[in-house]
Amino acid sequence: GSDPRVATCRGKLQNKRSKLNQEINKELRLRAGAENLF
Repeated sequence: GSDPRVATCRGKLQNKRSKLNQEINKELRLRAGAENLF
């Protein structure tokens, strides 16, 4: 884990994954909110 290139690659992956998770959470929250309205 001392290779900086590997670290940046892993960081980019985690960044992408966290962004995806935020999008999914937003969708789930919107869906849950919509269900509460009906």
